[in-house]
Amino acid sequence: MVTLTVNINPPLTGVRGEMWIMLLVGGVGYWYRLINVPTSVNGVVGPFGYADGYPFNIHQIRFPEQTIGNVTYEAAETNGFTLYENWTFDVILNPKEEIIVVGTSINLRLSPSTVEPNGVFTWSGKLGRADGVDPGIQTITLLLNDTAVGSTTCDVNGNFSVTSMAPSAQASYSYRTHFGGATLKLERLEASVSPEIMHWGIIARLRTS
Repeated sequence: MVTLTVNINPPLTGVRGEMWIMLLVGGVGYWYRLINVPTSVNGVVGPFGYADGYPFNIHQIRFPEQTIGNVTYEAAETNGFTLYENWTFDVILNPKEEIIVVGTSINLRLSPSTVEPNGVFTWSGKLGRADGVDPGIQTITLLLNDTAVGSTTCDVNGNFSVTSMAPSAQASYSYRTHFGGATLKLERLEASVSPEIMHWGIIARLRTS
């Protein structure tokens, strides 16, 4: 029988662990769970005694992902070891980085209120986050009848303003702006689309529907 000790950092109480062993089956190594090891007390598992019928085989103590208090810790494990001497291991439990999903909203303004066919107009607006934090520089797409016809980037505060050419054919056109979402270090910004603005006729009258 050997004596095993695991020092946990941070020094938590109640960390659950399991003993695993690698067995060769048809020349291939497979891991099998053996027992639950004692839970940690003030950052220490054990010391505890252990023995089985496979002292030459590689063993390992594994700590699955688990929540202690209000913090979820990623899975961790010791180095592999055999059962021919006593062992003391140091294991670091790292808090799991949770991705926070943040909603967004975007609007659209068209200027001037009327424009000749093939005339120049300005499309502008603002991208905002639901939590009120500035969105940073993000890509904004202009949609004409739900087809992308232009793009720009907003400033760090979410503001954007771009000039474009109006269509030449007499028709009714639907304009929107679209933000496709973005993944930041620990946040994911959801996609959003602005309310529709219609662009009518030979003389394009701009109105919000």
